[in-house]
Amino acid sequence: MADNEADESLAMDKVLGDDDLLREILLRLGFPTTLVRAAVVCKRWLRHASQPAFLRSFRERHPPGLLGVYVTVREPPQGWMMPIRPEFVPVPQPAELDVILSRDSRAFELDSNEEYSEISVQCWNDGSMLLYLGFLGGIMTVGSVRCPLLPKKARIYLPASPLRYAYTSVNIIPSNTGDGLSVFLLALRPNYRMSQQTIADFSELKDGTVWINRVSTAIDIPRLEPESEPLLVGNKVYMVASKANHELTLSLLDIETSTFSAINLPDEMEHMYDGDYLLSKAYDSGVFLTHVKGTELHVWLLDAGAGEGNNWLLVNTVCLTELAAFQTIPTRQCEDDTDEQHDHHVVNVKVHAVGLNAEFVLLEMGDGLYSFHVASKVEEKVLDLKPMHTLTRVSPVFVTWPPIFPAIELQPASDPKE
Repeated sequence: MADNEADESLAMDKVLGDDDLLREILLRLGFPTTLVRAAVVCKRWLRHASQPAFLRSFRERHPPGLLGVYVTVREPPQGWMMPIRPEFVPVPQPAELDVILSRDSRAFELDSNEEYSEISVQCWNDGSMLLYLGFLGGIMTVGSVRCPLLPKKARIYLPASPLRYAYTSVNIIPSNTGDGLSVFLLALRPNYRMSQQTIADFSELKDGTVWINRVSTAIDIPRLEPESEPLLVGNKVYMVASKANHELTLSLLDIETSTFSAINLPDEMEHMYDGDYLLSKAYDSGVFLTHVKGTELHVWLLDAGAGEGNNWLLVNTVCLTELAAFQTIPTRQCEDDTDEQHDHHVVNVKVHAVGLNAEFVLLEMGDGLYSFHVASKVEEKVLDLKPMHTLTRVSPVFVTWPPIFPAIELQPASDPKE
C-alpha cells in the first residue's frame, strides 16, 4: 500500500512539476472561476494562471460566459420620448456560474431614483454598471457607477458635468482598464469661430470628485455627430460619426497627441443604418467593425499600419442563412427580376452588441434576440420578443474578465513546487 502511494505521489510530482503539462491542465479547467480557485493552490500555479499569454489562450478556448442582458423594450402605446427603465434578463447557467447570479440577484436590479431622467447601462470587462444620467437643460446633473459582480466596490457618484458650451452630443466613456474608477466624458460642439470645424472636449474624472479637461481639439468637418457610442482603446477614442451631408466616417480622437482625425469606412459599407454595425475592441488595442449586409455578417479589422487608403481588413464573413435560428424565421414570397417566385428570408437583422475581439455578437432576428459565437458559429436564444415590441437597447453582462486573482506578491520561485 505504501509503495503504491509513493508511486502515485512520484507520478503526480512528475506531471504537476512539469510547467508545460501544468499549463495544459490549467488551460482545460473550463471556467474563469475554476481557474481562480486553482491559482490559490500555490504561488507557482498562480504565476502560470495569471500570465497574459496564458490568459489569452484560456479566453480563446473558453470565452467568458454570458450571465444575462440588460434590455430596454418599448411597448405600444409608449411614446418615443417616454423614459423606459432597462430590465435584467438572466441566461441559464451551468452550476459553476449559476452561483454568481444566485449569490445576490438583487445586485442586478436598477435603483428607483427619480433624479435619473435617462437610465441606461454600459457593462465593462469587470462587470461594472454605469447608470446614467440625469439631465437638466441639456447638462448632466447626476450619474453613478456600481459593480453588481463586485459588491465590495463602493458605488461611485459622478459629479455634474463641467461643460460650458452648447454641445451637440455628450457621452460618458468607461475606462478600458475597467477598474470602475476611471471614467471619461467626451463632448462635441460646433466651432462658432470657424464654422467648418467641430471641437471635441475630452475630460477625465479624477478621484471620483472632479472632471479635469484632458483634450480640446478640432477637426475640419462641420457638424460632426456621433452615430455609435465612443470606444476607448488605449489613448484613442473611436466612433462612427456623420458629417453634415450625412456621409458616415470613423472619427479618431488621439488623446496623447491631441489630434482629431477621420478614417474612411470600408468601401462595401457605403450605405449603413443604425443597427447595422458596431465597433468593438481587439486584444492588441485594435478596433473591429461588425456589419450586417443583407444576410451576411462581416467583421472588419482596422489596420492602423496601412497608412492612407484602405485601412480595413475583412477577417470574417458569416452567412446568416446557415444559422438554425435564421431557418426558423418565417419566409415570405418575393418576386425577382424574372418574375419567377422563390422563397426568400426577408428579415431585419440588427446588431445590438459585439464582444471583445469580435468573438461574439448579439443579434436581433425575427422574434428573438440571439447570442452568436462567431468562431464556433454556436447560437443561443436569449430573449423572446412579442409582436409590436421594439428592442431599443441591449447591454450584455459577462463573467468578470480578466479573472481577479488574489493579491499575492509573486517572486521567482526557487522551489518548483512553491
